[in-house]
Amino acid sequence: MSRRRTPEPPVPLGPPLPPVDPPADCQECARRVIERDAARAAGDLARTIDMNILIKRHHPQGSA
Repeated sequence: MSRRRTPEPPVPLGPPLPPVDPPADCQECARRVIERDAARAAGDLARTIDMNILIKRHHPQGSA
């Protein structure tokens, strides 16, 4: 049995980006922060990242 080789080496990934901090007065983002924290506690990195993306899209300029 021969081993297959990939055409290129794997892409090195860095550590995950830090959590996104939404404005304190945004109720929608507050719910997402709660969901993000629960996902992180459960070890669900994909859902944690999803919540960060949704927060960032909702406040593209960052917290105000």
